[in-house]
Amino acid sequence: MDVFQTAVTSCILIHKFLDGRAKYSTQSKSLAARFRWDSRVLQHIVDYFESRQLDGKLSREDALLLDETMTYLSTLGERLKIAQSKLTSTGWLSKEMNKLMWPLRKDELVELELELFEWTQRLDFRLLVLPEKLRHDIIRITEDEVSEDQISTYAPNLAAQRRMEKFLSKTQSAKRKDWESLWISDHNLRITFNSHSPARFMAGDFSSRNVIIEYKPHPTHIRSDKLGYEILQQEIGELAAALSSLDPKSVGLLKCVGIFHEEDPPSFALVHEIPFQIEENPVSLKALISKKDVEMRRLLPAHPLNERFELARKVAAGVLFLHSIAWVHKAIRSQNILVIERMATSSSPKKRFPYALGNPYLVNFQSSRSNDAETDPSFRGGIRWEEDIYHHPDRQGFRQDSEHARRSIAGTRNMAATGEIFREITR
Repeated sequence: MDVFQTAVTSCILIHKFLDGRAKYSTQSKSLAARFRWDSRVLQHIVDYFESRQLDGKLSREDALLLDETMTYLSTLGERLKIAQSKLTSTGWLSKEMNKLMWPLRKDELVELELELFEWTQRLDFRLLVLPEKLRHDIIRITEDEVSEDQISTYAPNLAAQRRMEKFLSKTQSAKRKDWESLWISDHNLRITFNSHSPARFMAGDFSSRNVIIEYKPHPTHIRSDKLGYEILQQEIGELAAALSSLDPKSVGLLKCVGIFHEEDPPSFALVHEIPFQIEENPVSLKALISKKDVEMRRLLPAHPLNERFELARKVAAGVLFLHSIAWVHKAIRSQNILVIERMATSSSPKKRFPYALGNPYLVNFQSSRSNDAETDPSFRGGIRWEEDIYHHPDRQGFRQDSEHARRSIAGTRNMAATGEIFREITR
């Protein structure tokens, strides 16, 4: 635990130094806030592991995480101690030297902070699977020191998880109030499309936001069936409200910022926010990796391998987030992963596939449910083999297993599908 405590102490001392310079430097103010958050996160790790050790409840997984973390922090801790000694030197000469050397030391601190932030960012994902009480304690304690917006910046996945858990625990009437606030009655006036070619996913602009509209068609007769329409509207509405808790800059999932109904063709539409501008309608990962050249040969990847690793990481992060709130997607496959390419700029010309990969986002939550909910009977029928390969081996084919059996492998089914996607992008 000494390595952890050294890192925590160093972060606190550096934070105090930077905080003293905050009135003179905006960068120092920003760095100070970040170091304060990092030190609090590290302190909670110390408390967590120590309590587990004292209670004799340190699991094998926790022990491995502890060992990996301490190995990494032993090096980082030494660097922090050196930075701390430089920045907190006393005496007239030392203070004058600090003033002269500040431009160089500022860069050193920024580099250290970025490295520490990268680690705490990875920790943000690990926090998702910690016991609920511990996760809530971290949020509760840090809320006393930083604003909710800052928590969302420092730990976007943890903050999004908390927002979604709050929504899922609400009553039906409270949920209805939430999704009604997302309803767009005048979408024809408020949404501008980038393309007029109809597609399942359309890029556009909504209230000065870059958005993607996901259409969910329904049978024509539903519109004249008042009760049937209201039930479907409520289901789609609750899905939209749940997805409004997300942060588009973090996990591979899109934040929903609106919902509306289209009469022709009859369909509901989810309006998803994306954190950057795009020029064209996005395509699915399946369509992208199935592209062929003029001679009808499959295009081979010509982009760096690390781009495929990053795509796989983002998809896995989205699945992990869903599991952390006890949700099952039930339709994880490359057809339901959108790959969105940023708009080209003068400094960053656009590279298309196969020379580059865009940003992946998991979509199509039509059949998603909580772990405890009943499976919708409409999704139990026969399926095509190209969809069946994404299922867990125990669910492939046309087996009609018990509801208990289906629930028991719900999580592993999603992981099996994720593994199949990884296989596809490595071909």
